[in-house]
Amino acid sequence: MRPAALLLLILLAGGCSFSSYGQRGGKLGPDLPAFIQPGKTTRAEVVAELGEPDSVAFSDAREVAFYRASRSYFVIVFGRAFRDELVVRYDAEGKVESARARRAGDSVGILLPPSPDER
Repeated sequence: MRPAALLLLILLAGGCSFSSYGQRGGKLGPDLPAFIQPGKTTRAEVVAELGEPDSVAFSDAREVAFYRASRSYFVIVFGRAFRDELVVRYDAEGKVESARARRAGDSVGILLPPSPDER
């Protein structure tokens, strides 16, 4: 193998970065998780699968749970980042009344070092 090709291969392999933020372990995406079935799945089952929600609100005396997760993929300095959100509304008995998942953010860009003000 040519030295230049070998150097390029080393730079590409060494410059890859994959990261996830949040406690969801890849369980959130733009689609509703298959285990969530309105009228059947309980709050306890959702928490057992996804953990405690990132935030909770109440609407019409019903609990609404918000789950968020972010992922990013970078090769050297070029990359893509995703932010997914799951909103679950529970009925009075603690069963899922409604749920929706969505891709809340999707961006492509260049990874830059922080500015001196951010360090």
